[in-house]
Amino acid sequence: IANWITLNPKLSSLSLWYNFGGNDAAKLLATALCTNYTLKTLDLRDNLLTDEICAFFAEMLRINQTLTELRLQDNAIGEEGV
Repeated sequence: IANWITLNPKLSSLSLWYNFGGNDAAKLLATALCTNYTLKTLDLRDNLLTDEICAFFAEMLRINQTLTELRLQDNAIGEEGV
């Protein structure tokens, strides 16, 4: 999915709700989103993501100004990740 995102210039919304590979896959996705400037909405609800992934998404959001909605509800993200 991460490779596909970098190669698909028309993708504006992606839902991987309850259908993703946890933190390892999310790290790859965050890296890919650093060079994607078309995706506006990403839904990663209920994917067993933890506090660890938040630093990767924070860095990606500093670089990618196009993504305006990142849904992370119903994951294992606690106060440290926020």
